[in-house]
Amino acid sequence: MKGTLKWFNHHRGYGFIIGDDSDGRDIWFHTTQVQPGLDLSDGAPQTYELEQCADGKVRAIKVRPPALTKDIILGTSSK
Repeated sequence: MKGTLKWFNHHRGYGFIIGDDSDGRDIWFHTTQVQPGLDLSDGAPQTYELEQCADGKVRAIKVRPPALTKDIILGTSSK
């Protein structure tokens, strides 16, 4: 999935992404799910996967820059 970083709190280690397909909902993520070196500036584009938590809430995992999608990593991109 793709989205835009709404904000990230470096001190607390979490932030929110506004997903392109999330109907305006903020998607929570933790620093442990962020690829090292990722741009965590407000408004930065992000790619991520969703995971359903035990409490029923949804969180973003495998947060990474848009250029590092599975197709590009595997060399199967049509671009």
